[in-house]
Amino acid sequence: MSNQRPTDAEGGAVSAAADQPAAMTPSGASRRRFAKSGAGVSAGVLLTLASQPAMATVCTSPSGTTSAASSRKTGTASACVGRSPGYWKTHHYDWRSAGTNGGALFKSTFYCGGRCSALAKYSCFDVVDPDKVTNGDDPDNVAMHIMATLLNVRSGKISFLTINQVVAIWYAYATTGTYKPTVGVTWDGARIVTYLKSTMI
Repeated sequence: MSNQRPTDAEGGAVSAAADQPAAMTPSGASRRRFAKSGAGVSAGVLLTLASQPAMATVCTSPSGTTSAASSRKTGTASACVGRSPGYWKTHHYDWRSAGTNGGALFKSTFYCGGRCSALAKYSCFDVVDPDKVTNGDDPDNVAMHIMATLLNVRSGKISFLTINQVVAIWYAYATTGTYKPTVGVTWDGARIVTYLKSTMI
């Protein structure tokens, strides 16, 4: 099953200092750069722009989600309080609420053939721990962030992605090294991670 296709599945000449408010956190600055790149606006199958504002303004904090939701004319506010890989690394007891067995192999949920075959030996717990995934087995930490995103979806911390979409992002990356969120836009591993981080607090 591990080698079958899954079915459950960033200017102007403005200075950097002028571009970002002094009080902005590093993660907030990263989300702003990502949104300005146009990548956040072209999320295609990942976000329905008619009902979901740009992720850089929504996926920041619960209060950001609430204010974005109140500006909407229709629809229900999306949950956007995803947790980081670091959270999931230290909160193993929360994996149960996400319906996930952390001791199971990563390949039991995500394709681990070809360029990602080195990840087949790691458990899901291992994949979110940078001290355990070694030797460059997870370039750009895509597996680490995709695992955290799956847990966020399964636990209801984010509701604008489905399990199928998370698995599809990984499958495209694992087989081609890129993911295409919409026609004419291609994300490499680093861009995928920038997007996934923007869904986490």
